[in-house]
Amino acid sequence: MQTYGTASIKARDGNYIISAMTYSPSVSGIILLKCDSLGNFISTKGLFLQGNYEFATNNIIELPNGNLTLGGTEYLTQRGFIIRANSQFDTLSTQWLISPNGSGFTDFCETKDKGYLASGTYSNGPLGNQDLLLVKMDSLGYSGCSEGHIPFSTSGVTFKQIPTNIYISSNGGLLFSLTLNMQMGVQESVLCSSLGIEEHLNNSTDMNVFPNPTNGTFTIQSNLFESQNLQIFDINGKLVQSQVFYNETTADLSHLSEGLYAIRLTSIHGIVTKKLVLIK
Repeated sequence: MQTYGTASIKARDGNYIISAMTYSPSVSGIILLKCDSLGNFISTKGLFLQGNYEFATNNIIELPNGNLTLGGTEYLTQRGFIIRANSQFDTLSTQWLISPNGSGFTDFCETKDKGYLASGTYSNGPLGNQDLLLVKMDSLGYSGCSEGHIPFSTSGVTFKQIPTNIYISSNGGLLFSLTLNMQMGVQESVLCSSLGIEEHLNNSTDMNVFPNPTNGTFTIQSNLFESQNLQIFDINGKLVQSQVFYNETTADLSHLSEGLYAIRLTSIHGIVTKKLVLIK
């Protein structure tokens, strides 16, 4: 199994977080490492997938709560991916960014609305060349454009030989070069679009949805002790389930496709909407 470092950042605690690509004909994945300024390893964890893949992380973002967001490209199928993990490297969500083969991402960043913007190329685009690809995501990493969950398995990682040549730049990152093939004229094309799901809150009603993400069954709790109408919509705005409940209830979406759903709670005090991620 071969392993190469692909991205790194200096964390808020002064240590360094490194993402490495590891692959073999049978098992591939990503290894996350944390080390101090002297290169001493503090923690490691591997995300592994059966098969031959090459997951190269292009960027790592550390959020104020310590959670991490990693984005990059799987080179063999040329698909973008995004991984959300906590500070202990436990995964919160993993998914492909867009379904058609031929898309690859060179960078991504956090936006002011706490979502993400990824940029890259799409080789099967309308110009038949290396077209520019932009994907806007929400805070959970979903764009509503046919993403699919990546079924990583996680385990601890032990190195037989501790690497001694680790070089980290002064800003805690890596240096990338980007070559652009210039063309005369620009053609804009939308690969996919989504109505999106906006979260709505009000001062009188509080709704708690857990677990989120879920693999099917989840609980909805309200701070109100009165009759309330619960509606669940898919990413396209189609109503997929509804019921009336009092203070707490459960719902099951295991028969539906994975993706992003809107949970809407309506009472005499107003409407509350929250997002739910269904993974399988």
